[in-house]
Amino acid sequence: METVVNGLLAIRRLVHAIADRLQWLPPTLARFTYALGIPGVGEEVAKILARHFVELDSLLHADWAGIAERKKAIQKQNAARKRRGEAPLPSVLEGIGPELMESLKKFFSQEHNREVIAQLTSGRDAVQVHAERASPAATNREFFGKTFVLTGTLPSMTRDEAKELIESRGGRVVGSVSRQTDYVVAGAEAGSKLEKAHKLGVAVLDETGLRKMFKESKS
Repeated sequence: METVVNGLLAIRRLVHAIADRLQWLPPTLARFTYALGIPGVGEEVAKILARHFVELDSLLHADWAGIAERKKAIQKQNAARKRRGEAPLPSVLEGIGPELMESLKKFFSQEHNREVIAQLTSGRDAVQVHAERASPAATNREFFGKTFVLTGTLPSMTRDEAKELIESRGGRVVGSVSRQTDYVVAGAEAGSKLEKAHKLGVAVLDETGLRKMFKESKS
């Protein structure tokens, strides 16, 4: 019992310490993340995380294993592109390596840390963490903030190429379908994500539809 009480007191002290640190700063996602004191996460890394995830909920539920796989896949593609003299694809979480991603995964999976974040962001005196502000160039893109889910195998594009196309127009690619999803881009053998999209009434596109939508919106 004493251990539990001491643990709760420690959480409360940490909550107050972080809240005090945020008091003098606009609580954007970058500054909130930095204030958490995650090992290895300084101001610049916090900004990289905020630009990628945009919202706190996306950061809390990040698929770190999937991100690591995408980084490796893009590195391989860029090596091939370099040999062909082509421009490289943009990296995922540029500047954040495997060790730091493992540190982030560990931090956000620990119950103690999740309790601290929950106490900070709920209740009467909750810290309102604002989504990261986009750059002026990003806000001019028509699909900024739209959420896409990729599923199945597309005829002529890899997942990374489709993701690059979507992000170049301001969209955001996530791993699961929900009521907040704007579009599901489906290829062959799409499976359960396509079924869920139909059930929730989410707009479904194939590769041709995706390319056509972007082309028409640009004109």
